[in-house]
Amino acid sequence: MHSISTYLKHRLKNLALPHEFVSWVCKEHRSALWVGEIPSDDPQFPNAIKEQCYIVFKGELSVVMMDMLASEAGLDPDALCVFYNATTKGTKMRIDTKSNVPCLRVNVHEGASARELDAVEMVRDYAEGVINSTRTALTAEIKDIYDAGLHNKTCSIERNPAIQMP
Repeated sequence: MHSISTYLKHRLKNLALPHEFVSWVCKEHRSALWVGEIPSDDPQFPNAIKEQCYIVFKGELSVVMMDMLASEAGLDPDALCVFYNATTKGTKMRIDTKSNVPCLRVNVHEGASARELDAVEMVRDYAEGVINSTRTALTAEIKDIYDAGLHNKTCSIERNPAIQMP
C-alpha cells in the first residue's frame, strides 16, 4: 500500500498541488493516514461509498501554484495583475477537509479591494475545478491499480534498501 501513497504523492507533486497529506481508500485497503469512513455527502463523488474508492489531499497552495491557476483561469490581464498583487500581499489558499470532504479555504489579505476579491473568487472557482478533476483522475487511477492487482506488488525502489523513499 505504500507504493500507492508514494505514487499519489509524486503525481500531486508533479501537478504542483499539495502532497504532504494524502489519504486514500480503495476497497478494503486504506492508507496509513485514512481516518473514518468514506463520506456520503461529497457532491463530487456521490457514488464513493458504493465504489469504495476515494482520495483526499490537503495543504496550502503555493504562490507559484496560485499564480499558475490564475493564468489558466481566463482572467484578463488587468485582473491577473490584481490577483498577483493580492498574493504578494498575503492572500492564501488551502485545501482542508471537513468530515473527509475536501474544501478550498481562502484567506484574503486584510484591506483587500473589491477588484482583488473578485479576482480571488474567480481563481478560487477555477482552482476548485482543478482540484476536483485531479481527485477524479487520481481516484480512477488507484481503482485501476487495485483492479489490476498491482496494489499487492512491491516496486523495485521499495525492495532496495540503498534507495531512500521520499
